[in-house]
Amino acid sequence: MMTKEKRAAIYVGPLSYEVPIPDRRLEAPLELCRQYCAEHGYRLVEQHIYQGGNEPFRSNAPHLVRLRTAVLQRQFDILVVPSPETLGLFWPEPWLSLSATLAIYEFYEQQVCIESVVERDGYHDVEKQILKAALTFVTLHLQAKAHSSKKQQE
Repeated sequence: MMTKEKRAAIYVGPLSYEVPIPDRRLEAPLELCRQYCAEHGYRLVEQHIYQGGNEPFRSNAPHLVRLRTAVLQRQFDILVVPSPETLGLFWPEPWLSLSATLAIYEFYEQQVCIESVVERDGYHDVEKQILKAALTFVTLHLQAKAHSSKKQQE
């Protein structure tokens, strides 16, 4: 059975949003995304390289409207970003940026996965990174609550 080659697009934001990637700090974010596509066997669709400014990922800036239109038209399968911060997500609580999270889930609803060059908790998939961070937060909260209840009972 042949697997379909995945078509990739790239979105890079302003450098101030990017997080240094270990051992690759001096490379430009766009080049890192290109390398990531090559390493994962994705076919980069050159017309789908989007460079952002300081606008939020959910904004109606022309390049973001073109990006979302291409998603709706299924012109690529994977969106590669240098880091989740490119999309306006910030750790350790990425879900606090509701507008960015909603924009991200619109891609997944169209079966377009967003992958980050930066790996977090063993994942490049941004959705999995968000879910893992949320799960970790809930687990820590429940542990703290159980510890507090135990102290009160003593």
